[in-house]
Amino acid sequence: MIKELMSQYYDLKDKILRVENTLAEKMAPYAHLVNKLKQIPGIDEILAMGIISEATADMSRFEDERKFAAWAGVAAGNNESAGKKKSKRRKGNPHLARILIQVAQNAKAKRGSFYRAKYNKLRFKLGSANKAKVAIANRIARAIYKIIAGDDYKEIGYARACENEDKIRMLVNQLKALGVSIKHEGHQKIVSHKKIKIDDTGVQIA
Repeated sequence: MIKELMSQYYDLKDKILRVENTLAEKMAPYAHLVNKLKQIPGIDEILAMGIISEATADMSRFEDERKFAAWAGVAAGNNESAGKKKSKRRKGNPHLARILIQVAQNAKAKRGSFYRAKYNKLRFKLGSANKAKVAIANRIARAIYKIIAGDDYKEIGYARACENEDKIRMLVNQLKALGVSIKHEGHQKIVSHKKIKIDDTGVQIA
């Protein structure tokens, strides 16, 4: 029986390897994006391929990263666990949403990552593990948009520990209360960059 089970195991392993090799061949033109996406905690090569397959490499159809996150099905307000929506039905890409939830699940388990620290903080603040997970998936979706769009975004995957940030913020507030003028820049935030529309004459449209 063990021999039979091991034979089935190796057979399935070979089939998975053949599929992965085929995927790698198909994704060869996007290898640079796959490598960049793998910088995000929780994303491995297969998940990166799945993200590009669902999202494509063209972000021009989205106004900004928030619109992309909404299209991906992980906008604020979604209550989702393992890809299963528990709130009312929302528009979006359910396949990409499942991938992003899986990435968020992986990211929150990675020690030392920004997403793990942020998840723990949001879980306490929101009082829901599912909402916190979707919130992390939303942040990851916005980071994915940045990478695929070609922006230089360096904050991905690491940040100052949230505990230190909270202490620094508290001390800065105390100094301000004493009349001390001080400016502190915490870890980088994802900032929305709306596209500039130009008419046929080359003039920017408001």
